Amino acid sequence: MNVTHAVSSVANESYLYTRGSGGMLRNKSFRYLWVIASIMLAFLLGWIALRSADWGSVQTAFGKVSWNVLLLAFSAVVFSIFLQAVRWKLLLPGESVSTTRLFLVRNAGQSINNLLPRRGVLGEASELAMLTKSDNIAGSKVAAGIVTIAHELLGKLHHLDPKE
Repeated sequence: MNVTHAVSSVANESYLYTRGSGGMLRNKSFRYLWVIASIMLAFLLGWIALRSADWGSVQTAFGKVSWNVLLLAFSAVVFSIFLQAVRWKLLLPGESVSTTRLFLVRNAGQSINNLLPRRGVLGEASELAMLTKSDNIAGSKVAAGIVTIAHELLGKLHHLDPKE
């Protein structure tokens, strides 16, 4: 099995899973329950993490924040997501989707990864669903872009391995 066939196969399975043709999330009520359960679990885990926080020290720490540095960090994150959208645009030649749309889709995917449990999977699956359903881009093209970006990211993380 070559790489193109494997990516196409994954894209088709993800497409069917998100569209509901034979996938577990076909039933709308199950999808709503799944989302509600995920959000409830996120709130429960957040409450567990924050219930014993020393809010006085949190307030003191926020008082020491350099707002210029915070603005610079926020700008760097937004610029990074914009560059990821440009990369998506380059990975999807011949498609009529705008860089602004790709920026919004990428931002939504990262937000989902940050907010919901099972991070790292739901964001990419949502990006696949948004681009295939709303923008009519072939699932195999979107999956190939996701695999390319993930492969590059994993390569960068490998270089951070302290064992080397």
